[in-house]
Amino acid sequence: MEKKIAFISCVNNEQLYDECVKYIENLTIPVGIKIELIPIRGAKSIMQGYNMGMKKTDAKYKVYLHQDTFIINKNFIQDILEIFETDNNIGMLGVIGSKVIPTNAIWWEAKKKYGKVYNNPHDNMTLLEFDEIENKYEKVQAIDGLIMITQHDIKWREDIFDGWDFYDLSQCVEFIKVGYNVVIPRQEEPWCLHDCGIINVGGNYERLRNIFIKEYSKDIFPLVSVLIPTYNRPQYLELALKSVLNQTYKNIEIIIGDDSDNEKTKNLIKINYLNRYSNILYYYNKINLGQFDNDIKLFNLSNGEFINYLMDDDLFREDKIEKMMSYFIEDFNNEISLVTSHRGIIDINGAYKGIYANTDKGINKNIIINGIEAGNYLIKEKINFIGEPTTVLFKKGNLIEPFGIFNKRKYGPNIDQASWLNLLYKGNLVYINEVLSYFRIHEGQQQNSFIAILEGYIDHAHKLLTCRKKGFLKDLDIYVKSLKNLISDINTFISSNIDENLNDKIQYEDLKKYIHLLKKELEKNLLEYKSKNNYKALPLVSILIPAYNQTNYLKEALESAINQTYPNIEIIIGDDSTNEEVKELIKPYLERYSNIVYFKNERDEMDYGYKNHVECYRRSNGEYINYLNHDDIFHPEKIERMMIYFSNNPDITLVTSVRQPIDERNNKLNLEGAFARLFEKDTVISGYDFSRYVVKNMVNCIGEPTTVLFKKKYIEYDKYGYINDNKFFNLNDLANWIKLMQYGDIVYITDALSYFRIHSNQNSIKPDIYVSGINEWKKLIDESYKMGILIDSKEYKSILYKWLENFYQQIRVFIDGDYCLNSSIKKELELSYKNTIEKIMSENYKKNYICPICGKEIEQFLPYRYKEHYTDSVYKFNIIGSDMRNFSCPECYSHDRVRHIVMYFNKLNIWNKNITKKDILHIAPEKVLRDIILKLEPNNYVCGDLYPIDNSILKIDITNISFRDNYFDFIICNHVLEHIEDDLKAMKELYRVLKKGGYAVLQTPYSTVIEKSFEDRKLITATDRKKFFGQSDHVRIYGKDFFDRLQNVGFSLKIIKSENLFSDEESKIHGFNNKEDLILVTKE
Repeated sequence: MEKKIAFISCVNNEQLYDECVKYIENLTIPVGIKIELIPIRGAKSIMQGYNMGMKKTDAKYKVYLHQDTFIINKNFIQDILEIFETDNNIGMLGVIGSKVIPTNAIWWEAKKKYGKVYNNPHDNMTLLEFDEIENKYEKVQAIDGLIMITQHDIKWREDIFDGWDFYDLSQCVEFIKVGYNVVIPRQEEPWCLHDCGIINVGGNYERLRNIFIKEYSKDIFPLVSVLIPTYNRPQYLELALKSVLNQTYKNIEIIIGDDSDNEKTKNLIKINYLNRYSNILYYYNKINLGQFDNDIKLFNLSNGEFINYLMDDDLFREDKIEKMMSYFIEDFNNEISLVTSHRGIIDINGAYKGIYANTDKGINKNIIINGIEAGNYLIKEKINFIGEPTTVLFKKGNLIEPFGIFNKRKYGPNIDQASWLNLLYKGNLVYINEVLSYFRIHEGQQQNSFIAILEGYIDHAHKLLTCRKKGFLKDLDIYVKSLKNLISDINTFISSNIDENLNDKIQYEDLKKYIHLLKKELEKNLLEYKSKNNYKALPLVSILIPAYNQTNYLKEALESAINQTYPNIEIIIGDDSTNEEVKELIKPYLERYSNIVYFKNERDEMDYGYKNHVECYRRSNGEYINYLNHDDIFHPEKIERMMIYFSNNPDITLVTSVRQPIDERNNKLNLEGAFARLFEKDTVISGYDFSRYVVKNMVNCIGEPTTVLFKKKYIEYDKYGYINDNKFFNLNDLANWIKLMQYGDIVYITDALSYFRIHSNQNSIKPDIYVSGINEWKKLIDESYKMGILIDSKEYKSILYKWLENFYQQIRVFIDGDYCLNSSIKKELELSYKNTIEKIMSENYKKNYICPICGKEIEQFLPYRYKEHYTDSVYKFNIIGSDMRNFSCPECYSHDRVRHIVMYFNKLNIWNKNITKKDILHIAPEKVLRDIILKLEPNNYVCGDLYPIDNSILKIDITNISFRDNYFDFIICNHVLEHIEDDLKAMKELYRVLKKGGYAVLQTPYSTVIEKSFEDRKLITATDRKKFFGQSDHVRIYGKDFFDRLQNVGFSLKIIKSENLFSDEESKIHGFNNKEDLILVTKE
C-alpha cells in the first residue's frame, strides 16, 4: 500500500522492543498514513527475519530497525516521505554511513562518513557525528543497519549471509546493483538513539566479512591488473603468483608474460593454475621480447583500471592491494596517481633482511606527497625512493606514455622511474608507512653491474635534461644544482672505472654525448641563475688550489670547484710544477671561466708547497677561504652548505665536515681513525673546547685544508701556519685551525662534503715530512699550553707523555725500515725528545695565582675563549671591563669580574653591612656569587633574569620590574646594561625599587676615549652588533656619559677606585682588571 509504513524488527529482548515501540507510537503520523508493527521472533539470521517481515506486509515503505533503536525525531515519517517522494530512484536511506565501502568492507573505517546518531557503545550515551550534509541528502554506498528505510523491495541475501553482520552492506550493494540510490538525509538533530551498549563482534564477523568481499568485490571495487613478466624462474614465479592469489583484495586479474627459453614455467602454470583460477591469463612469448617489451605487452593486454607489476622473484604482502586501493577508492577528487610503500628485502631463501634503502628513516607515517614535489626529489637526488615496479600500484589512465618511456625515450635500468615521473606529472603520490612488498636480492640480478650503472647515468641525464617539459624542477636554483651534481657524479664514476676499458663500451659514447649536453645546459642557465641570485651580494669565497706536477687528479679537483652550487666563487690556482703540464691543462678553463686565476711560481727551493699555499692566500680576495688540494674533490654543495652557517651565526670561524677517504680510483675507504664521524648530527662546538679535544687526543679530526672553510680575517697571509711566532711547516693547517678556534666556534657537518685521496705519491707519507710532522706535534702542544688550551702543567705533562708514547711507536717504523732521514730533522727530533723528557721530569710549575672564590692556588688563569670579542673593541676604544687574558679560574670557573666583585665586597665589608638580613635583588645572577650570598642569610634574596636558567631565578625584565617602590636594600646588576635596548628605562626601574639609603652595584664596560655612548638602533643583526659593539648581544659601547645617565635618573655616584684598594700585584695574583672601578651608586 502506498500510504502504509511497516516497522520491522528482529526481537530477542522484549523490554528493549517495548521501548522501541513506545518511540514509534509517539511519532507524528501524517493524515492518511498507516503504520504497522512487525516483530520477528526466533529468526536464525537477521536476513531471514527481514525477509519474513517483508513477506508479512503489503506496505510500500518499510523501516528495518534494531530492537534497541529508538526514533526520537517526531517528524520522522514526514521527513522520510518527503525524501522518497522527491526521487523514486532512491531505494533506501539510513542515518549514518560512508560515501564508499572501504576495501576491508568496514564502513566506519572509511575516510568520508556522514550522518549522526546518539549511541552508547561504552555504556555512556554520546553523540556519534560525522560530516555534515549540505543538501537534503547525500548519496552513499553504505549505511549502518541500526535503521534501514526502503521504498522498494529487494530480497535480503539470506542464501549467503547466515548471521547478524554485513546484512546492511549486502543490502546496500543489492540496491545499487539494480540501479537504486542509497542515501543519508541531512539531520539538524539526530533522528535516532541507538541503545546498543558495548558492541561485541561475534566469531562469525570475520567469516561474513570475507564472504561479503568475495561476493561483491567485482560489483564495488575497480579491477586491478597484476602483471608478471617472467624469465626462466618457475620456482620464484610460483611464490610470486601465490602471493597474488592470496590477496585480500579480490577483484584482480593476473597476466603472466613468459619470456623463458624453456617450457618449465609454461607447464607449471597450465597444469596447476589455469584450470583452477579463471582470473589468470598466461602468454608464452615465442620470441624473447626482453624486459622492456614484455612489460609493454602485458600493459597492453591488461583490462584493469589500476596496474601493479610484480617481478617474478618478488612477493606481495597479502593485504598490499587492499591497503593501496583504499586510497584510490576514496580519492574523490582524482588527485592520486600512484601508491607505494616501504619494501622489505628478502634473500634467496625468503629470509627477511630489513627495509630496502632505509626509507623508513625518512618516511615514518602515511603521507600524500604532491606529484611535482615527489618528482623533483626523484630527479635531483637520483634515489628511487618510490620503489621498483613490484612496489607501486598506479592508475592506468594517468600513464600518458607507454610504460618505461619518458619524454619519448625508452629507458634502461630506470624503466620504472620513467613511468613514475609520467604518473607524478598527472597526480600525487601516496606513501604507506608499512612494508607491503618484498624485493628479493640474489645473484641473478643485474642492477649493480657496471653496464647497468653506466646506462643508469644515461637515464638520469635524459630525465634531468627533459624534465622541465613536464613541470619538474621549475626552480632555477634547484635545476642548476642538480645539473652540477650530476656532472660531478658522472665524472667521479668515469674516473673510478678507468680500468673498465670504457672506450670499448657502446654505452660510453652515449654517456659522453650526455655529459656534453649537461654542460651546455648548465652554461645556458648559469647566467640567469647568477642574475637571479644577485650572486655578487653574497660573500666571496676563494677556493685556492696549490698544484704541483700531477695533472691526472687536478682536472677532477678543478671541476668539482667549478661545479659548486654556491655562486660567488673565485678559483685561484698556484702552479709549483717543474713542467708545463698544469698550465696546459688549465688553458681551456681560463678561456671559459672569468672567475679562475692562474699563476706560475718561480721555485727557488723545495718546500713541499708551503710558499705556494701562502701565495694563493695572498692573492685571494674572498672573505672566506677553502683550500682544495689538487688530488682531492669537493662535493658540489660543499661551499653552499657551509656558508649557511657563517651567514646565520657570526660566532663561527670555521666549518668542517666528515671527509670521505678515497683511493686512486675514487673507491670509498672506511671512515675510521682521524676520518671517523664524531657526531650523529650537525653540531656547533665551542672553538676552545674543540681545540682542547684535538690537542689532548693528538689527532687532526678537523681535517686537511680541503675539508675546512674558514674566515680569512683572522689569519694574515704572512702568518699562515703560525701560532704566535712559531711557524708550522707540515702542520700548518692544524696550526691555522687552532688559531681560528680561539676566535669563535666551529661547525661540524656530519655529511661527507669533501673527498680526501690516499695514494702513493702523497707528500704526507714521505719520511722527512712524516717525521717532521711528529716533531711539530710537540711544538703544537707547547703552544697550546702557553695559550691556555691546556690549563696547567699537570695536564701539559700528561699530553707530553702521550706524545712520547706516540713518538716511540711512530719512529719505530723508520728505525726498522731502510730510511735515511734528513740530518736537520734528526737534530730537531733529538732536541724535542730531550726537551720533552726534561719537562716531564721537572717539578710542576709554580702556582703564582690564587682564586679568591675557591681559594685554590693555580698556575694561570685561562684567557677568554673568543679573542674577537676584545681584539677589535677593547683596544680600539680602550674599553674598561673584564680582564680577557685572565678570564676564568681553571678550578671553579669563576670569571674575573666576579672575582673582582668578591674582592671589593671583602675589602669594603659589604657582605655584613649590605647583604645579611637585607632584601637583595640580583640581576643575571652569577652562580658563584649567588652561592656566596645564600650562605650569608639575606632576608629576601631575589634572583632575576629575562631568560631564567633554573626555577630559583624569576623571569624579570629590568625595564619593567614587578616589585613595589623602595623594596630592595641592595642591588647587583653586573655587566647587564650594555645588553638592554632602553637602558634609561632600566636605570629608572632600578632606582625606583631601591630603598632610600640603599646601594646598587652597576658594573658595565665603558670606553675612556669617547665622550658620548655609541649606539645605533639600525644595527640589529648579530653580525653587525659584533662588528661595531664587539659582541653580538651588546647594543652599545658606553662612553663617559654613562655616569651622567646614572645621575640623570637620580642615582648618587659612590665610585670606588680599584687602584686605591688593590695593588697591581694583587690584581695579577687574583686575576682581575685593576682599572675597572667599582660603580657603586646610592639612592639618597
